[in-house]
Amino acid sequence: MSDLHRNLELLRRITGLGKSEFSELLGVRNIYRNDIKYIGYRPLQAIKENFTGVDEGWLSTYHETLSDGIIFTPRKPLPGQSYCRPDDNSVINRAAEEMDQYQARAIMLTSKVMTSRHKEIGKALMKNLEEFAEAVSTKDELARCNVKLEEQDKKIREMDGEIKHLKKQVEELLKREPQCDSAAPGDTTPVTEEKAM
Repeated sequence: MSDLHRNLELLRRITGLGKSEFSELLGVRNIYRNDIKYIGYRPLQAIKENFTGVDEGWLSTYHETLSDGIIFTPRKPLPGQSYCRPDDNSVINRAAEEMDQYQARAIMLTSKVMTSRHKEIGKALMKNLEEFAEAVSTKDELARCNVKLEEQDKKIREMDGEIKHLKKQVEELLKREPQCDSAAPGDTTPVTEEKAM
């Protein structure tokens, strides 16, 4: 593997992208072709835009690992991601763009820690990430349960309304005067002479 290809692979690892997505980020079809001996203008510009601390000299020199000065700072959404472009300076569009920048920074920082030579820090980060992922799953499950509870509460309120309506109708029926000599309120059956005696 050439120094160029080794260094490109080091850069790709901190992005979390596959080889084809990484090539797309650099604006070429396949940056991993064996016949590529030097970096072209377009991929070099894309690397300079997306990676702090990388230039043509760094790319052509052998590196075992990334140095601390190299940071992945994507200038646009990564391949496969998108966000709303602010066309009217709306709060929603700006918030979406800021969130994508926040996520990209989180990915970059995570990549930097995970690819560093300090493996114990990477393990600690992984443990924290797993715990956070579990907490997110739990919170998502709670949110789904809350939606179901709200639906059930709505049904109960509707049933309460129906019960109140029926209760009101029953009370109105019971308030009616008996039309005959019956002792039971609401009884409308005529009393026969035999029963009267």
